[in-house]
Amino acid sequence: MFKHLIAITCLFLSPIANSATHNLVDNGSFTRDLNSNLEWLDLSFTQGLSYNSLLTQLNTNSNLAGWRLASVPEFKGIFTSRGYVFSGGSILNESTSLQNFNDSFFSTIINYFGTTAVTSTQLLSRGLLDEDYVALSFQNSQIFGDIKYNTDTGLGYTNFFKVLDNDSSSILGAYLVRDASTAPIPEPDQIWLMLSGLGVMGVALKRRKVKTKVYASIT
Repeated sequence: MFKHLIAITCLFLSPIANSATHNLVDNGSFTRDLNSNLEWLDLSFTQGLSYNSLLTQLNTNSNLAGWRLASVPEFKGIFTSRGYVFSGGSILNESTSLQNFNDSFFSTIINYFGTTAVTSTQLLSRGLLDEDYVALSFQNSQIFGDIKYNTDTGLGYTNFFKVLDNDSSSILGAYLVRDASTAPIPEPDQIWLMLSGLGVMGVALKRRKVKTKVYASIT
């Protein structure tokens, strides 16, 4: 009976935890997106690197082994899989609009992916993507994505810019991804709720045993 109760508890707690974190699992150094099953490395690992320097690091730095630059479609998928829409035509004009999505998603993802810049009213995550920008005077440029959250209004959006391959910035990292392993990573909220539920069931079981003993001694 109690095995069934535990199973039911887990089924109910999992959606609660996922809804609170927008189907993202923060693992400290990386974040798993349960919608795409991709893991995103924290921007702190690549912050301050130019695109050319990053390519070197990917080949020589053991801390980056197994990681690769995210594509523009993969980056967009973070938002489109949650109902946000890009508009604007060409890549440098595309952005998500400030719709009625005041649901803490942008602040959550910036917190998980890593904050590359902070102003008095804005949090920012900025990272390189795996797409060259080809134009007459910018053959050696790379696209990067911006995720912004306004702390005054509670609204966020994302858009794209370009940077020369050799240029670096202290507020620019790189969005590195890898396919997630098959083993699920428990969310902290989910673990706490499960332990609480098991604790309550443990107390109930203990009380039941006490009542049984009392009844047996009376009879």
